Amino acid sequence: MLSLFRGNRVLGIDLGTKNIKIVEVEKFKNSLMILDYIIINFKSESQIGSILQTSQIFEENLGKILEEAVKEFKTKDVVFSIPGVYVLSTYFSLPHIPLASLKKAIYYEYKKYLPTSEKDYYIDWRNILLQPMGIETTPKWFIFFAAVPVNFIEKLKNVSKIARLNFKAAEVEFYGLENLFTNLNDNIIIVDLGYGYSSLIFIKENKVVFTQKLQKNIRTIIESLKALLQVNDEEAENFFIKKGFKLMPEEENVKKNLEDIINNLALEINKIKDNIEEKFNTKVQAIYFTGGLSLADGFLEIIGPKIPTLPSLIFNPLDIINVDKSIKNLKNGPLLTNALGVCLKYFYH
Repeated sequence: MLSLFRGNRVLGIDLGTKNIKIVEVEKFKNSLMILDYIIINFKSESQIGSILQTSQIFEENLGKILEEAVKEFKTKDVVFSIPGVYVLSTYFSLPHIPLASLKKAIYYEYKKYLPTSEKDYYIDWRNILLQPMGIETTPKWFIFFAAVPVNFIEKLKNVSKIARLNFKAAEVEFYGLENLFTNLNDNIIIVDLGYGYSSLIFIKENKVVFTQKLQKNIRTIIESLKALLQVNDEEAENFFIKKGFKLMPEEENVKKNLEDIINNLALEINKIKDNIEEKFNTKVQAIYFTGGLSLADGFLEIIGPKIPTLPSLIFNPLDIINVDKSIKNLKNGPLLTNALGVCLKYFYH
């Protein structure tokens, strides 16, 4: 979305609901190597939530947190992954006009969806030709666009100054996924399962053309465990981190409750998948899970059979990116997906 002069090394920062992920990446000709990473965890969701949602606190507190966090990294150049909750996105169709005229047509159309002037936003879009199912007619342009408030980007720039970092770029988190999945199947669904929010992303022709927020996330599970076990947030989180979905026979009530949550998540995914296949007149080829919930013990075993029409996989970006030998813990890869995605987009957009 935004980019300045590129060096060969950059920090990618993903501002999650409950933690911040930072990766240091170096470019070697046509490949990248991740040199190091850290994950900054907060005890409660409200702590980082207040940082992200309050203007002055956002800049000062987040700047100080990042300044301390990046001391061990060598580079000061930084790119940010913009959380989807701060992005306005939608889609619309346009007649099959020449590409030369498409940009102007998109401009006039997307203005209808913005609550204020287009000058208040950074706009980016993806376009594909779409043949409606069962209709023998001229294909239409399908347009997916995302708008990021200019003032949010200005906050990130101020945060960078406070943290003594060089702001180089910012990209919407779901657009950052495009380069990560370039060499995988076309027509794929990515389900990013975070702490405070989860989202489903559809990629077609190596372009993100559809996203939808999901109802279930890690917080849903924590709240359920709190009520069942009559414990606080921290105790519920520790229980889930330790056991995941692999519970003992005497924990049958907890097991059934978690299975109900996953059942509802799978039903929602299946429904959206069917809608996507109808809307885009195509077949989804695979589904990739990423984010914190995908790391829970037994997650894929419990949700995979509930999505029987698709191969279901956990996506670990460290399987496809060169990793410095000093990095020992590779299992956290799914947590680093958005931070690495924005680095790839920065270098190879």
